[in-house]
Amino acid sequence: MHSITRTLAFLVGTGILAAVAHVTILSTGDYAQPMAAMVIALACGVAIGAVAIGQALSHGRRTLAGLLVLALLAGEGFGLLRTADMLVTASEARQAPVRDAIARRTAAEARLAAAEASDAVRRAELAKAEIDAKAMATSAEKTCGSNCRRVLDAQVSAAALAVGAARTGAEAEIAAARAELGRNPMPASANPLADRLGLPAWALDLILAGLGSIGCNGLAACLLAFAAHGPRLGPAIKAPNLGPATAPMEPHNMAAQQPRLGRSVLDLPAVEVIEPGDIDAFMLERVQVTRGGRISWARLFTEYVAWCRASDVEPASVSVFGQRMDALRHELGRDVREDRGQVYFIGLGLKRLQLAAT
Repeated sequence: MHSITRTLAFLVGTGILAAVAHVTILSTGDYAQPMAAMVIALACGVAIGAVAIGQALSHGRRTLAGLLVLALLAGEGFGLLRTADMLVTASEARQAPVRDAIARRTAAEARLAAAEASDAVRRAELAKAEIDAKAMATSAEKTCGSNCRRVLDAQVSAAALAVGAARTGAEAEIAAARAELGRNPMPASANPLADRLGLPAWALDLILAGLGSIGCNGLAACLLAFAAHGPRLGPAIKAPNLGPATAPMEPHNMAAQQPRLGRSVLDLPAVEVIEPGDIDAFMLERVQVTRGGRISWARLFTEYVAWCRASDVEPASVSVFGQRMDALRHELGRDVREDRGQVYFIGLGLKRLQLAAT
């Protein structure tokens, strides 16, 4: 199940990076643009860098992993800015018609307010009142004859006409301004989410860019690092605490054990157990190569002790068994992994016991 999860993580992470690179390239033009090559190179770098980080952590190379993380963060920063530019450009294009409508509505409201606040009629009425008063005062003089009165009457009539024209013009302007206002209703907000959150539009765009970049490139990098980061390799086998150690084997027995195993357990012929308690003989009789399998150090030692006691012989000590298994690990090229405090041999398993016929 763990290997399936790691495979899926690798496939999904690679797919996310490919999708992000494709969308970024399309948003900036097409694949013929010079920036397309850089975007593709960055996506490949993030993928390989994430895998390298996982491998470095598996081998305990934290300094190298840290340097790779810094490089990955630099690439992530570039991706963040590219994503922010793409989102802001799209947002501006989407908001442009709304902003134009708001500008027209604002202009119509200003025109109506100016028309309603116009004092053209008041000025015409004040001018007429002044002319009326002057005409009355002049016509009362003894020196004002019939011609003088006709001139005064003409001035009063002209002032009255000016008042009427000003009133008609003001009413027409107010009607036109109201009609224009009706043709330009207030549109919906260009940034409804930002308005509801109380944020400037640019701040929301930047937040969305950051979340999108981390959620895509960052998630893809973490998935790839997870796919490449297996259980940490154990540098040497450490014998678990399984109780009191039994009597150690003689040194000449250890020397005799060394050359009898080949490169692969599958390639070993069946051999006769030469000496009870022999670790190599136990491995030949009870252990086999199993694809995708693993067996813990503690389980191997427990099976070895049971195997020895079934033959009524003393098993080797825990320390001797651990030293021999550590040598076999290098001799057979077997990986050893550590998981939850247990040391496991990768690719090995126990053979099934054959029941003797009765």
